Amino acid sequence: AGLVPYLKNEYRVISYDLRGHGASPKPTPPYTLDDLVDEQNPEAAAAVAAVETWLVTGEPTTRETIILDDLSNRHSLPRYAVVAFLQGMRDDLEVPNIQTEGDLDTYCYRVAGAVGEMMASILGVWSDQAWNAARALGNAMQRTNILRDVDEDLANGRVYLARDTLERFGITDLATQDRTELYRDQIARADTLYAQGMAGIPMLIHGGRSVAAAGAMYREILREILSDTEEHIDFLETQLNL
Repeated sequence: AGLVPYLKNEYRVISYDLRGHGASPKPTPPYTLDDLVDEQNPEAAAAVAAVETWLVTGEPTTRETIILDDLSNRHSLPRYAVVAFLQGMRDDLEVPNIQTEGDLDTYCYRVAGAVGEMMASILGVWSDQAWNAARALGNAMQRTNILRDVDEDLANGRVYLARDTLERFGITDLATQDRTELYRDQIARADTLYAQGMAGIPMLIHGGRSVAAAGAMYREILREILSDTEEHIDFLETQLNL
């Protein structure tokens, strides 16, 4: 959280851990495809290419393709969603190029909305309206991830917020400027998607309670992000007035 640097010298601060950091051990491979891409692992591109090849040949050759082949045979995974997800993995292997909110929506669909569609095919749906809801919930969760990880992404030279939106809020230095109004705008966009996504949960044949719990927990992260941001600004204003 944004207050950690200011509290750590006087308080014991509990925060999220990352793989291979802190007191936790680095997990034993194999890592998931998402892990490889997130960490810019040299093996990531080959892992993505293997899934792309499986889509063409139908022959599973890697851990990921064996799992996908089994799921596809049992649940008829939508091919277009798999293709979109792989493009999202390719996007994450490059420096983000997100100019507009439309670009951000496309990115979020590829890396998360498409996953929502695949999950819906596995869990089963009784209404075609569930597909739009699945995409919306995935996109909402990815927008939450982006807001939660702004500082971590900045440290890695990556920005997943739309440049047009940053300009609209007068932000030229995301690392140092007040993000409160920007976050309010982005949280409102995500909240709209959560409302659309959560409305589709009753249309799932299986797993509705688990999806509802995951959606509710992720939505609460938005509240925490805004609260942390406002507390950070209040702290800085207090320091300036001392």
